[in-house]
Amino acid sequence: VCSYLTQLSSVFAYLHEMKPLPVIYTDLKPEHVIVNDGIVHLIDFDCALYVPASGRAYQKYGNRSFSPPEIMMSGTVNESGDVYSLGRLGLVLSSAAGGKVPWEICRFLSQTRVKLN
Repeated sequence: VCSYLTQLSSVFAYLHEMKPLPVIYTDLKPEHVIVNDGIVHLIDFDCALYVPASGRAYQKYGNRSFSPPEIMMSGTVNESGDVYSLGRLGLVLSSAAGGKVPWEICRFLSQTRVKLN
């Protein structure tokens, strides 16, 4: 699980650092992650956004289970929404792997490479 989250964190770090505008994925959920030979692939970029400096999105994307509450309520989108979704995915993956969230995942999520604005 930590390996998968690390790989996804690297993908998000890459997307969030794109110039001239960062790309925000906005729709992370288990169905959008494919693992092949231990390599994680993120699919379905239909809801991904280029976010202007204001952070204001014109449409709300994502789903209630994985999107942060502020996106579902206000529609303001920034990199922190992807980080929140990554944490939610980590909880789902770890619970599927045994029901408890291992300390390694908690430590990983607290040290994620994905930058927050």
